[in-house]
Amino acid sequence: MLLLSKSIGFTLQKMMFCMLKAMLLQLKSYSFTPRKTRF
Repeated sequence: MLLLSKSIGFTLQKMMFCMLKAMLLQLKSYSFTPRKTRF
């Protein structure tokens, strides 16, 4: 059970990291777009 929880925690960490990276990429693209297209 301990090993299972460890693997679950690792996958959750990876998912969170991917989500953070995607959010950062979105922020970069938003900052690069002109203000007219921003909502």
